[in-house]
Amino acid sequence: MRETLTLIQAAAWIGQRKEGTNLAPGWLKHRGLLDVLRKTFLTIDDLPELRETLLEEEDQIFAEHFSARAYNFPSVAKYNRHLSTLVEEQMNLLNFVLTVGGDHSIALGTLSGVLRANPNTKIIWVDAHTDINTPETSPSGNIHGMPLSFLMKLYQHPMTDEYLDFVPRLDPKNVIVIGARDIDKGEVELITKTGMTVYTSKEVKAYGIETVIKEARKKLDPYNKDPFHISFDVDGIDPTYAPSTGTAVAGGLTLNEAKYLIEDVRRTGRLNSMDLVEINPMLGTQEDLQTTLDTTFSLIQSLKAPESKTKNDPNQQTAKKLPLNLN
Repeated sequence: MRETLTLIQAAAWIGQRKEGTNLAPGWLKHRGLLDVLRKTFLTIDDLPELRETLLEEEDQIFAEHFSARAYNFPSVAKYNRHLSTLVEEQMNLLNFVLTVGGDHSIALGTLSGVLRANPNTKIIWVDAHTDINTPETSPSGNIHGMPLSFLMKLYQHPMTDEYLDFVPRLDPKNVIVIGARDIDKGEVELITKTGMTVYTSKEVKAYGIETVIKEARKKLDPYNKDPFHISFDVDGIDPTYAPSTGTAVAGGLTLNEAKYLIEDVRRTGRLNSMDLVEINPMLGTQEDLQTTLDTTFSLIQSLKAPESKTKNDPNQQTAKKLPLNLN
């Protein structure tokens, strides 16, 4: 894996309605993030926070017209345009790019930059939700639940096409969701339509994380040659381990399961980038915040896993065929 890390601080919250995710990068740095990273990477390139900007008048008119279906869409699109350029530049420098959010709408920018740098990149999306709603199917209108649909070009509208012209199309077969357990009805239909693979948290418990991640990598990269990106929403983990997040859902991955997932992909030597999103230091008690902080740093430390496999590596087990289970 790459030895120089670029830290991108995506200080954004407007892809949903709970302020605080924009504070996460600064909060994590204040609590020791850079020290954790220095134990994992030889060199750290710490970039300034990328903050949201106010809308121009014509954007505000569109926002008011469109807000019920896609909250703050023009601002989210403009922010992610800048973010995608930043990510692409750093990927082309052959740095490992860690983007700390921010809500999960920032994946519009990170994945766009990653895919422009290398269109063959495979995406592992860890989340309690599948984030494939469109403005037509979303019950909330929050864009942090829509990035995969925009990346897959599932929603066509003249204005969204214009604002998202920087977004390359993500082939559904190049992304796998792991840990989902709160999937909207409209999303089930879109998952079926696109053929996107989803491994629910129930399947992780039933088959084991070792089997699930091995099967996921086999589906995404059968010839063991393409780079990986992990987009990790902390609500993919059970709220026991990460309570300070906005859309927590019980029954998620354990911390050990989440760490194993990252370590497994890290061992391929082709994990080149990662997002860590939806940490909200404005939510929960001091104990909740400390628990979430400890979990976050533990996940980041998983990037230090060795690249060579051992004889006792459980990932060497024969993978079972996993059925899609959305129940």
